[in-house]
Amino acid sequence: MPAQELLVYWAYLNQSKWKYDSASQAWWRYVDESNPEKPGILHPEVDRLNGRQLIFENVIVLFADHSVIAPTIVDMDLGLGKIGNAYLFRDGQAYKILWSTLGGEYEKTTGLPRPIHFQNLDGTPAALKPGHTWVVIFDKQSYVEELSSDAWRARFIAPAGMD
Repeated sequence: MPAQELLVYWAYLNQSKWKYDSASQAWWRYVDESNPEKPGILHPEVDRLNGRQLIFENVIVLFADHSVIAPTIVDMDLGLGKIGNAYLFRDGQAYKILWSTLGGEYEKTTGLPRPIHFQNLDGTPAALKPGHTWVVIFDKQSYVEELSSDAWRARFIAPAGMD
C-alpha cells in the first residue's frame, strides 16, 4: 500500500512524523517541540554530532503487551516464544507483517536464541531494505490507520495505569 508519510502520535505534546524521500530512498524524521503553545509543530530531527537530519531506510511499528509497573515504568513483553503484529514502512510502501521471537531451525541446531525477527503474514522472512531501521513499540491497544492514499497514522493508546 502506498505510504509517503507516517504520523506517530504518542500524546498531545509528543508527536513525530516520517516523510519518505524517493531521491534518498529513505524516511526522514520530524519531531515536535513539546511546547504546549505550539502542539504538533514539527521540525527536522537532527543528529547533534553531525547536524544532519535523521533518516532511516525502514520504519517498523510493532505491537506487544505492556505491563505497567509504575506510571513511568513499563515492561514490554518481547520475550522468547512470542509473535505479534507489526507494520513495515519501506520504499514508500506500507506492509502488514509480524514480529517474532519464536525459535526456528537455527535455535534448534545451535541452542542459541536469535534476536527479534520480522516475517510476512505467510511466515516467510520480511525483506527489510539494507540500511538503518527505526522500531516503534506500541501496546496492543494501539493502532495504525491509513488516513489517505499515501498517508498513515500510528496512534499510541496508553495501557491502564500509565496515565
